[in-house]
Amino acid sequence: MTVIDVAETSKPITDTDKFCLLHTMIRVRDLDASLRFYINLLGMKLLRKRDYPTGKFTLAFVGYGDESSNTVIELTHNWDQAEPYNLGSAFGHLAVGVPDVYKTCERLAAAGVKIPRPAGPMAQSSPLSKIRTATGSSWSSALNPIPRTPRHVAVAGRAGGRQARRSSDT
Repeated sequence: MTVIDVAETSKPITDTDKFCLLHTMIRVRDLDASLRFYINLLGMKLLRKRDYPTGKFTLAFVGYGDESSNTVIELTHNWDQAEPYNLGSAFGHLAVGVPDVYKTCERLAAAGVKIPRPAGPMAQSSPLSKIRTATGSSWSSALNPIPRTPRHVAVAGRAGGRQARRSSDT
């Protein structure tokens, strides 16, 4: 089944009025320079930042407002990244908040969307899923539960976007 076949044969998904875009993740080689750019040049605020020593990465979230009501940017700094990222490889995923990850995945799969990581829990995390974009491009989207408070699950792709990690403000 091709993307065109899915588009022509699928029915609109209902209840999308409860969906929201949470954040987009970008891999950065120099986190300090990236933070200066987003904060000093674009006027965003550093919302939270956390090191993950066992995973050897840092996540920093920047944006114009609180995460509970605004889409933000997740900057992922993989500590062992020695070489600059190739153009296009720094983008990781779009995180889309949905009321029920499992039901949404069922509906998307029924519509022919490829789901390389089916809905299910991650270690110490809420349920999530990775879906392949409708265009079939090499990047994917992550389906996350809608955050109930500013603290929420954030999926961060590691080098190549193949692994996922959990982030929270705890």
